[in-house]
Amino acid sequence: MANLKTVEVSRDGTNYYVLPGSAAEINRESSDVDDSIFGTAFASSQPTSISWNLSANGYFKGFPGYKAALKRTGVSTPLTDGSMSLDPSTGIYYLNNRSQSILDKNVPVEVYDDGSIVDKENIEYIDYLQGGVKFVRTYNVNGQVTINSANYLPARDFCFIQNFTLTQNSDTEDISDFCTLFNNGGYSVFAYQQQSAELSLDGFYTDYSEFMQDLDNRSEVIIEVNPDGEGKSVARGYFRATSHSQSGDAGSSETENTQYKLSTPEGVPKPFSWYHSSDSAIPQAIKLLLDLWAERSPVHIRYRPENSNFVQVGKALIEDCSLEGAVDGINEFSFSLKGTGCLERRPV
Repeated sequence: MANLKTVEVSRDGTNYYVLPGSAAEINRESSDVDDSIFGTAFASSQPTSISWNLSANGYFKGFPGYKAALKRTGVSTPLTDGSMSLDPSTGIYYLNNRSQSILDKNVPVEVYDDGSIVDKENIEYIDYLQGGVKFVRTYNVNGQVTINSANYLPARDFCFIQNFTLTQNSDTEDISDFCTLFNNGGYSVFAYQQQSAELSLDGFYTDYSEFMQDLDNRSEVIIEVNPDGEGKSVARGYFRATSHSQSGDAGSSETENTQYKLSTPEGVPKPFSWYHSSDSAIPQAIKLLLDLWAERSPVHIRYRPENSNFVQVGKALIEDCSLEGAVDGINEFSFSLKGTGCLERRPV
């Protein structure tokens, strides 16, 4: 079999998943200092620390673009089905009824375990966007976990959209020091900083769209992006519209674009999050990158060029993971990774 190009990702550096993409690029660049001296007409440079980056795409195959569902929330409603189940891969208990899984952050949430209310100090956080509860490590669950008192926000279709781009960003900072660079061969080391999310929506103009109203009211809206249209992989976030534009030529339909940026409410630890059901068709490599971005954890990568007997191995931070969808396209992710530490070349 030919030595085919692959990009693989791993949480632990042992179990790798192939990214289902078609394009990838890896770059190395050294900082340099001008050390030109008197007595010569030629410039001189001294390379210093090296940094590297990896960019790649990944397809969420099996779904035409028009299957994607975008929704926004409506009026707060009392929760009627508070039963929950454990997701063993994350340790989070999620509401079973996904139609009631967006909790109203303005209404107190009471979590029960085996019929008894759970003290707040035993709850690490509540994911209002996905209807999830994470207990502290020292808490032992005794029985059925439920939410007995809360309100939810029903989601309704967000229409008149033809294309969308969901972007998740992480800032990174160079934290290299003398000892680290000396011991790793002079490769820069980075750490995660602030995270953000943005949403760009394109569609045909209609007098009934809510885009301009969102901008005029400066209102906070919860928007849901479900690329498979089946509710099995769902991104949700608190957003505010920051710009709106529309244009059109004589005799043609008017189009409009609206940009939404993340709005982080006080007291909400997860202003943006993904939910994946156990039977979601999302590729494991893509799911892993989304999970590690949310956790602010590094990813192990293996990059193998076409017709090569070597792989390039290293750890990286996820600076950007974006999802683009269109009615006449497919769901395509793009990832930008910032290498942290050395990038090694090893035989396969």
